[in-house]
Amino acid sequence: MKIIPYILIIQLFMSQTCVTIRKSEQQDVKKRMFEFAQKSIESNNTPGLQYVLVTAEGTVHSFSLGFADVKLKQLMTTNTSQMIYSMTKTFTAAAILKLNAEGKLDIERPLSDYLPDNPYGSKVLIKQLLSQSSGLPNPIPLSWVHLASEHPQYNENQELSEILAKHPELSFEPGTKYGYSNLSYWLLGKLISVTSGSTYEEYMKKEILSPLGLRATEVGFKIPNDKFHAKGYIKKWSIIDLLSEYFLDKKFIGSYEGDWLNIQNHYLNGPAYGGMIASADAVSIFLIDQLKENSKILNPKAKSLFYEQQKTKDGYLIPMTLGWHIEEIRSNKISFFYKEGGGAGYHSEMRIYPNQKFASVVIANCIGFDVKEFLNHLDNEYIESLKR
Repeated sequence: MKIIPYILIIQLFMSQTCVTIRKSEQQDVKKRMFEFAQKSIESNNTPGLQYVLVTAEGTVHSFSLGFADVKLKQLMTTNTSQMIYSMTKTFTAAAILKLNAEGKLDIERPLSDYLPDNPYGSKVLIKQLLSQSSGLPNPIPLSWVHLASEHPQYNENQELSEILAKHPELSFEPGTKYGYSNLSYWLLGKLISVTSGSTYEEYMKKEILSPLGLRATEVGFKIPNDKFHAKGYIKKWSIIDLLSEYFLDKKFIGSYEGDWLNIQNHYLNGPAYGGMIASADAVSIFLIDQLKENSKILNPKAKSLFYEQQKTKDGYLIPMTLGWHIEEIRSNKISFFYKEGGGAGYHSEMRIYPNQKFASVVIANCIGFDVKEFLNHLDNEYIESLKR
């Protein structure tokens, strides 16, 4: 009869010991992840970076390292805003699928049903724009940018009209293969405006960002505060640095700050294909929402479409859903959804691992920073810890 209490005491002791060991292992993983990120800064791979790893329950790992402003020695913080470039496209895709679910547009219909003046005719379907199988051309977008100081006078509609007039021909038959195009998502932004009755930026704020509890100071399409916005940089003596005057108008090129060439604050000409400005923390809120069973912005059917791999007309799989690219970590064959973003002074990537039920994002204020290698290493550390 007296044996039972002793058994309970032993079980309780063993349980507490396991919890202690587990916490110790988690601390070791976090330490290794932080040290790897710190080496990226110490090795001069980027002035600064932000990294966040989340599950549906919230943040698991988060750290910000290095400088947001090299000259002023201003530290990168969790709240520092940065340009996320093409990661914006996934947010744009979410907005299109929301409008589709509400019956305000039909992704199975031609773009011309809503934007009759587009030069690509009635063959291009909206879902093909989303999956990058539309056949729209992809002119080099290096000149599709303007200084932040020029933004009050900038006319997006005029700029888009001029670009479409210069590139009116399809590159291939819609739906026959994958072919990346920034123009496809620029037109999706116009589609959002036409079908919602508001500007693209207003719709994104009201229907995508605000429902997630994100404020204009955390994410948007304008730099919220210069003092808390990371400068973008190119590494001195890098190939991009040596050729910068060929890639960029001189007005965008700032001065050297130590080992880094500063790029002046700017905006993309088409906000829907790459104009979002955010911190990694803000992006992680979107990722958490996508990991939850019930999203605040997409109903179950729309969310299912968001992650459905697409096919060509002939039934061949393409490496995209209606908004995400699909890839795997080669070392362990673990697949994930992702979107990368990169441009003058910044490089970023966000991922969702559906089977492991977590997501991650990194944003660095250096175009040459290898975001894929960085995430492969850190995310794999976390994946290995789940096996123990």
